[in-house]
Amino acid sequence: MFVTFSDLKHSGQADVLSRLLAQRAEFEHVLPLMIPESGRFHAYSGQRFLNAAQVLETLDRMTGDNEDLDPGVFSSVKKEILEKVEDPEPGWLEGLLEYANEPRLRTRLKRVMKQNSSLFHVTSHNKETFINDVVNTRNYLVHLDSENRMKAVLDVRLVDLTDKVEVLARFTLLRHFGFSEQDLAYLLQHTERRYIQNLKALF
Repeated sequence: MFVTFSDLKHSGQADVLSRLLAQRAEFEHVLPLMIPESGRFHAYSGQRFLNAAQVLETLDRMTGDNEDLDPGVFSSVKKEILEKVEDPEPGWLEGLLEYANEPRLRTRLKRVMKQNSSLFHVTSHNKETFINDVVNTRNYLVHLDSENRMKAVLDVRLVDLTDKVEVLARFTLLRHFGFSEQDLAYLLQHTERRYIQNLKALF
């Protein structure tokens, strides 16, 4: 068991289910991805990893900063580029720049790991390794290019990598619904729960 009703009451979030239902349109495609496609939590696959990575990215988009640069600054930079660079095809360069200010997965992972480093006692080296593994594995499983295959985690280590991404997604979801850092630290004190035991062994 990850979170109980008692945990929700302790954190002052007993109404989280009603708030979740009120945001149905926002979460109806996110929550199903947090459950393995087979319905079995002991079964792992490349698709389960991709689902977890997508959920984490989506939840960070809901709760985090969604621009690398200030929108006004980016607009000025974009305008200057379009004025100075000749577009080889009509609309090609403008299309390329349309989402250029949205943080990449690596940036989002760095932000999520910064939020959770002290909570899970993650070292700088382990943090960097984890981020590289997630980005390289996601890129390979999406594009199936040989360049990323050598860097991707495709062996038994994919189990732990998937579990870590899922844990981070769940904690990001709890933050979204109002859990404080103290609430999350309290949750981790429930070492009698198998999920918390496994989580602590992961990081």
